[in-house]
Amino acid sequence: MELKRIDTSKIKVIEIEWQGPFSWPGYENQNFLDKIPDTEGIYLWTFQYKDGYLVYCAGITKSTQNRFRQHTLE
Repeated sequence: MELKRIDTSKIKVIEIEWQGPFSWPGYENQNFLDKIPDTEGIYLWTFQYKDGYLVYCAGITKSTQNRFRQHTLE
């Protein structure tokens, strides 16, 4: 089997800032997590697993609050 070489000059590296986890709206007083901020960027929908979190889905949005509302309605 022949191994393919990767052209690393085509790999783009970007730095991201992790924020969260945040509360499901309306449950902030029960789970003691912060309210979802209204920002644009990449969001990761996660669930708690063992000592951390697993990503359930991801997306790009201009408004995290509007996008979360859309997910809730679906």
